[in-house]
Amino acid sequence: MKKQLLIGALAATAASTALFQAPEAQAAEWTIKEDSAEKRPWDVGVLVGLPFGYGSFGLAPIGILDIPIVDKGFVPINDSFDIEVGAYTFLLFDPFAFGITPFAGARWNFHLQKKWDAYAALRLGVYINNGAAFNLNAVLGTTYKFNETWGIRGELGGGNGGAGLSAGVNIAF
Repeated sequence: MKKQLLIGALAATAASTALFQAPEAQAAEWTIKEDSAEKRPWDVGVLVGLPFGYGSFGLAPIGILDIPIVDKGFVPINDSFDIEVGAYTFLLFDPFAFGITPFAGARWNFHLQKKWDAYAALRLGVYINNGAAFNLNAVLGTTYKFNETWGIRGELGGGNGGAGLSAGVNIAF
């Protein structure tokens, strides 16, 4: 019995040490200062947005393909430049409306840490709903990678078509 208690106490101590290390021991290495030329993966983002500014509540499923074109970026920090293609869909409930906006745009990534990126994007699309209208959106976003393939992604954006907050998954390949 004493041996089992001792083993349990050691296991609890080891677990608590791993969970509650000093912040400096847990801090991730900042990589933004490094000028990296590593090959960047393609990404697919699948998000659900909450649009506002349309006079109605709705949902906005979003699909985005992110294609790196300048792995090293433009400035001497850890950045890269990508082209995005995708579509916003809008489902508004009161009054009911449905629309889709295929878009293309540019995205400038800042690789803050190995697992964490921030970015700014500019997207131009055509909103299609009983006609068509050009749509220009500016977006600020972030991704956090759980591993080399899976991560989460969040965006805040707006433009002449309204604004919104979205979150979802990010898949690198």
